[in-house]
Amino acid sequence: MDNIYQIPIQLRFIDIDAMGHVNNSVYLSYFELGRLEFFKNILNVKTERDFSFIIARCEVNYYKPIDLKSPGIYLNMWCGDFGKKSFKFFYEITDSERAIKFADGLSVQVFYDYTSQQTIPIPEKFIESVKDYIRK
Repeated sequence: MDNIYQIPIQLRFIDIDAMGHVNNSVYLSYFELGRLEFFKNILNVKTERDFSFIIARCEVNYYKPIDLKSPGIYLNMWCGDFGKKSFKFFYEITDSERAIKFADGLSVQVFYDYTSQQTIPIPEKFIESVKDYIRK
């Protein structure tokens, strides 16, 4: 798959619920981890003040449960659907061979000025920085 950012997901015992699989709510934390790694590694974000967006929406579609016996788990993500002030991250959680899709989803990020407490246009510098991870 071209134009993806991929990180391994380290399953933790705390992620597993009473049913023996990763709890549904944990998938959103995997998406959050992906965003954090993406912004640190691709955009060189160093502090929380460097995050100039807010999350407007998240969704998850579940296909197959993840348990502690699942093979290597990866989060694959990419950008798309750019508006004037917002864009989407798209996510897939797969095994190491990408033969199994456990879940997919998306999040909508809106650029935001925390000082003025207003939404702002997407900076051109941002679009230039993420161009290798944009899929149409």
